Amino acid sequence: MKNTERIAVARIVADLIKADSIIDAGEMEHYALLKKKYGLTREHERAASDTTFADAIHILQQSDAHTRKELLSDCSDMTVSDGFCDPTEAIIMLALNHTIGNAKPQAKVVSIHEQEVRIESNQVLYIENAYESTLNEEIAHEYRNIVNEWRSAGMSFVYVPHIASHYRQFSEGTFRDVAQFLAPNISNDEVAPLVAHLSHLTTAQFCKEQIVERLNMQTVAKTRPSLMMKVGSGYVGQRLYGDFLFVEVGESVATTTRQLRDEYVAMLSSSKVVVSNVEEQHGQFLYRAFYKQIFDMYTLRTGVASSVAINPYKGEVALPEIGRTLEGIKRKEKALYVLLLYMSETQGGICFTPPTDAKKYKEYASRSAQVMCAYNKIYELFGGEKDAAPDIFLPEIRRPMVANIRKSVKQLASLLQNPNDYTIHKDEDGLFYIPIEKSIVNILTANGYAQLHTQNYLPETFPNK
Repeated sequence: MKNTERIAVARIVADLIKADSIIDAGEMEHYALLKKKYGLTREHERAASDTTFADAIHILQQSDAHTRKELLSDCSDMTVSDGFCDPTEAIIMLALNHTIGNAKPQAKVVSIHEQEVRIESNQVLYIENAYESTLNEEIAHEYRNIVNEWRSAGMSFVYVPHIASHYRQFSEGTFRDVAQFLAPNISNDEVAPLVAHLSHLTTAQFCKEQIVERLNMQTVAKTRPSLMMKVGSGYVGQRLYGDFLFVEVGESVATTTRQLRDEYVAMLSSSKVVVSNVEEQHGQFLYRAFYKQIFDMYTLRTGVASSVAINPYKGEVALPEIGRTLEGIKRKEKALYVLLLYMSETQGGICFTPPTDAKKYKEYASRSAQVMCAYNKIYELFGGEKDAAPDIFLPEIRRPMVANIRKSVKQLASLLQNPNDYTIHKDEDGLFYIPIEKSIVNILTANGYAQLHTQNYLPETFPNK
């Protein structure tokens, strides 16, 4: 077994032991046996304390089938080593079964630094990044059954459009009065847009604005429709992290719900569960459970949502609404930032990693050459000689440039409402992108400011994304 695998095992087992907040002699005796079996040392335990649950899962997903099977069996035994499987232990086992085990459907775990507004451990959210008509029609038709399935397991099913419909029950004036009462610090000019937004909030909007941007779960941006639930939380080093499970729903939310609910309840040692009694009543504005959380997420905001104004003639990348420009970066880095903005808006981003397949490499080389030409054009706009532009496809040149850009954006984070929208991201497929809304990114041209994505930096023959 590799050293990294031992660290991952130590992290997973520690989470199971601490899950119910009670550590007894039986668990310690079982842990001693596991330490001997897997060769865990004090050094592995220390390293595990600096490893997130999601990183541990990712490491173990690379392990051989025998190791994963053995670990799942040992973890299952650990949950009942004290004679009782708690819901907090069962949800960890659910995550393990669907990530390092063979349980279907597919799932992934994401660990993030806990934010001011948190998702509770007994909530199951339906999430999607684009409207899926078939699944939403099914939820609308099966809503009561899905809610009851999760409720019987002590969970609350959260469907954002249902919450938005609750807000729409109130007249605009009443909702506005309630919003002003509950959020006195927001300005009068912000109230009407807030009321309108919450009353017609969609799941895709909520996922982008809160899950991806506010909670900084960038890896969820391309996740298929899933059920999201909190696995637990714990310290990694000196920072508190939350761990979340995302299970793809496939073709049916109701079917996936029944499967997960049955699997979860079967692991519990007690048939008694605490059932939420949050019910909508006519004329009542609910301000508890997820109704409160979603309202607070949209009212407890900091910073400003700024546009981006690029003035290459002055060598500036400005954020006018906060009165600042990106500082501490050179011409080559400003040109790379603008190129990434442009490519993100028109092509989804840039992949700098060459494929191993010879046939695909030929197409990649052609695309790369054309992207490099676009970079040279932008570099020239900023006053450089395009023939002297650095080769951004060389890692040793690109990496420090990306790091400097990220550092520059980070300096403005406290002033921006969604700072992650303005920085460079890299997804699991190696695609570099900046997830800002294209309509607010403008560049100064000979005819005045124009939206960046309307410019022609790439040849017409460039293949579509």
